[in-house]
Parts: sequence; C-alpha cells; structure tokens
Amino acid sequence: MKYLNIIFIIVLSWTGIAYTQPLERLIYGLPLFAAGSHIKAVDETLTIGVFSDSKDKINKETLTKFKDIKTWSNDRIRKIFELQKLEIVSLNSENLTDFAGQIIWVLDASASLEKLKEVTANGIFTIAAQDPGYEDYVFVTSIYENKSSDPDVERWRLTRFFVNCEVSQLRPSSNLKTKDGYVEKNCD
Repeated sequence: MKYLNIIFIIVLSWTGIAYTQPLERLIYGLPLFAAGSHIKAVDETLTIGVFSDSKDKINKETLTKFKDIKTWSNDRIRKIFELQKLEIVSLNSENLTDFAGQIIWVLDASASLEKLKEVTANGIFTIAAQDPGYEDYVFVTSIYENKSSDPDVERWRLTRFFVNCEVSQLRPSSNLKTKDGYVEKNCD
C-alpha cells in the first residue's frame, strides 16, 4: 500500500507538470499580438507593464523574461512598433491607473479587474492568458493547451485567441483575425 501511494503521488505530480505552462511559452507571441493591434512606441520607447494583484512588485527575473523575448529584436517588429528602447515595469493595484505605457500583461487579477477594464478602455493593449475569466476586462485573452498525446512531450498550441473590442478602442488587424481559435466580441 505504501508503494501504491508513492506511485500515485509521482503520477499526480507528472500530470500537474504536464498541464502547467512556463511563462516564457505564454509570452512568446506578445510582440506579434501587440503589433497586430497597431500599437506604437512613444518617443521610440515601448513600455510594457507586468501586472499582478497578488504581488506588490514583480521580481526582476520575471520582468527580464518579457524583455528577452527574441522577437523584440526582429527588424520588422522594431519597424512596426517604431521601437528603439524597451522598458518593462512592475504594476500592481496601486500604480495601475498611473501607467503611461502601451502594453499590460496580466499575470493575475481579482480585486483590480474593473481598473484593468478602465485602462483597457483608454487604449492600452491589455492581455492575459490561461483564464477565460479575464475576457470581460482585457483586450486579449489567450488560451494554450498541450496537444501532445505523449505525457513526456509538450506541444502547447494556441487554442483560443479572444479579442474583446467592447472594452477597448483598439482593433485587431486582419492578420490577427486569421489565427487559429480567433474569437472576437464587437469588433468591426
């Protein structure tokens, strides 16, 4: 019986690992998604806020992951954004409404959902992942699923790309509308 419990715990931990996704995989498409919504840098600086309701400050390692996305260095992406400099800042409920950047990635939110909806309405590109509960508050919600039938192999794919134009003045480009799993709400 003791061995069965150990095997059960091991199998349970494997399945937990298989369905959690590293942040790097979720944020990889951020430059393309934002570029497809006509976001531009201001004074050649693109400012991205990383928001969390559960943390007062996002750790430097997490902020660096956003800055180190390889696509930012692509010449075509830099031209689309008119980008020379990339700034990544930590956001929480206290400084959210003062944010003067162009993009907000939502790590987690509960108490600040209405504030997020407000900044989204002001033209900031807001995006969250893996939680359809954000769809009424942010411009883009992306859902990824592991499509591998092999538990040892991860093949994460974008399965739902929800764009809510009801809460934002931004509009998706025709390129974004061709994404697999694209769903929109009140986009003209």
